[in-house]
Amino acid sequence: LPQIILLVIFSLMSGLHSFHAMEEAIKDNDFDKFFNNVDLPSDDTIKDVLRKLNLEDLREIAASIVQKARYNQALKSNTIDGVKVVAIDGTHIFSMSSERLGENAQKKEYKDEEGNITAVEYQEHAVGASYVGKDVSLPLKLKRRPQDEGEVTTAKKLVDELNRDHFQYCDVIVADSLYINAPFINRVLNNNKEVIVRVKQENKLIENAKGLFAGKKPDHIFKNVTPKDKNITSGTLYDLEIWEEENFIWS
Repeated sequence: LPQIILLVIFSLMSGLHSFHAMEEAIKDNDFDKFFNNVDLPSDDTIKDVLRKLNLEDLREIAASIVQKARYNQALKSNTIDGVKVVAIDGTHIFSMSSERLGENAQKKEYKDEEGNITAVEYQEHAVGASYVGKDVSLPLKLKRRPQDEGEVTTAKKLVDELNRDHFQYCDVIVADSLYINAPFINRVLNNNKEVIVRVKQENKLIENAKGLFAGKKPDHIFKNVTPKDKNITSGTLYDLEIWEEENFIWS
């Protein structure tokens, strides 16, 4: 099992996204430098083992790696200005053309200019969470997005599971503009985490804010502040100007 898991990891890291490509790499001895005098399994053996694996066991292993890293304080310095940050985002894992194999995946239809369907693709998507900072970007969890479920809905479930498995694992969760969504933001806050959503410049929210704040003095001004109000003798200090306003227009 360890050989097979390592082979799959090395293959993914090398951009080999099919069992056929993995088999060719094994035949060409591309992986020999990672294994000392070991006869590597065939692609049929790899597929057979992966088919029989208990995914819950793998999830527990992944969670235990994160827990051990935190317990050993291996992630202590992995911060952004003293704040431990986790990024959440959706990702496309792989696609397939087989309707039988893709019956539980996201269905995507390609159409021509006249609206006729020219091709159908079945896509597997997931939402992932990973530490971001100065050191190792350790992945925390990857959650499959079920058929007909939106990315934000899967992300809310992911946040709950992270809080269950790791509790005080971070201070802030960051996401892109897709996550300007009250249920998601409230879910993060209810799990005692702060949330930052990066809004793209073309979003009307930015234009709306500039109009509302034009000629208005900030509601709060802070000079020489530090992250989380820490007392520091060296490092970066910040001047903050904050406006409060409720009447934003969000789509």
